[in-house]
Amino acid sequence: MKKQISISFLLATAFVVGFMSGCSGSNPTQVTNTTTNQAANTYTGPCNPKAPPFGGGSGTASSPYLVSTFCHLVSIANNQTYWSANFQMTADIDLTGVTFAPFITLSGVFDGNGHSILNWNNSNALFVVNNGTVKNLTL
Repeated sequence: MKKQISISFLLATAFVVGFMSGCSGSNPTQVTNTTTNQAANTYTGPCNPKAPPFGGGSGTASSPYLVSTFCHLVSIANNQTYWSANFQMTADIDLTGVTFAPFITLSGVFDGNGHSILNWNNSNALFVVNNGTVKNLTL
């Protein structure tokens, strides 16, 4: 059953993130990133490290980074400089069979654009600290 996410719900609940066919690579790879004074981000999924980090955009309000795959979500979690940017989902993201345990402090805008993040099976929240805006996202 899908529920409409509000910012308060997101802060109190685990957030679901997933894999779409847009991620390239035939074998799953483990990527671990440890950020200063924060927990390790751990992901298991088929992401190509040479692929562009997003589907387009520049991270501004008028040109948000375009997010449509699990790998795009990994890009956000992997680089603190993105945490204050603007994002817009362009497709649903399904996390079936993918491990994603990020530690993200959002201070930008994450616009689900009416899309869903499906099959989140992690007790961690995507945005551990939300000082930004999460909107138009279905879980």
